[in-house]
Amino acid sequence: SCIKRRGTHFGINRLERHIRQESQNWTQTCYVLKMDIRGYFMNIDRRRLLDITLRQLRRMAGRGGVGQLDLGFVEWLSREIILLDPTADCQIHGEIAEWATLPADKSLFGSPEGCGLPIGNLTSQLFSNVYLNELDQYMKRTLHCQRYGRYVDDFYVVSVNRQWLHGLIP
Repeated sequence: SCIKRRGTHFGINRLERHIRQESQNWTQTCYVLKMDIRGYFMNIDRRRLLDITLRQLRRMAGRGGVGQLDLGFVEWLSREIILLDPTADCQIHGEIAEWATLPADKSLFGSPEGCGLPIGNLTSQLFSNVYLNELDQYMKRTLHCQRYGRYVDDFYVVSVNRQWLHGLIP
């Protein structure tokens, strides 16, 4: 959502295009399987995210895709940002007791050890895309979902085959 020309309208238009394609311009019934990852930002495994990020950086460097960047510095900076515990040394404004009614998957204070990224950070948005690229590749290359789209942690698959869509649900 933070990438220019890849926001909400792009996602809506892409879904419409996928429905048009799958339904052959509205002439066939098709179905949309819509899923989301519950408590996504609160449950991102920071160690796994770092491994994915470093693997991608090294692959890009091997292909000459990082240009003049100092790979060692970029790896160090990635470690510093990703492994930072967002609940450590944070400033809390207001009464912490007021947070007691929040569902656990809506607060970083309820996250499992080593998990969670602060939602508002630009780096969190970037790294969440790196993290979910693994899902994108799995959906497209392993499950062969032709009409697949994702917007942050919400994603869909469009198909005329309802049973096949049901089979995608873990």
